[in-house]
Amino acid sequence: MGDINDMVVNIAKGELAAAQTDFEDVLQSKLADRLDQQRTYVASQTFSPTEDEEPELDEIDGLLDELETDDNDDYEGEYDAEDEDASYEEPE
Repeated sequence: MGDINDMVVNIAKGELAAAQTDFEDVLQSKLADRLDQQRTYVASQTFSPTEDEEPELDEIDGLLDELETDDNDDYEGEYDAEDEDASYEEPE
């Protein structure tokens, strides 16, 4: 496969048929590279989740807050969810 330098040399020598072959080879190479880039891009968009598909942390926090609020309405005691050994304490 020729490159641009070969094409220029062939044009300077007057060998236009060889220059045309070099030109076609260069274009074919550039086109193949661009198609590979586009294939990679399409595959990444197809098989990777977009930001719209991933739940926002704020949404998750809001849902967790709602669940905690709903659950806490049933009793008045204190419970520390982070402490595994925590026990329910009766209000005084």
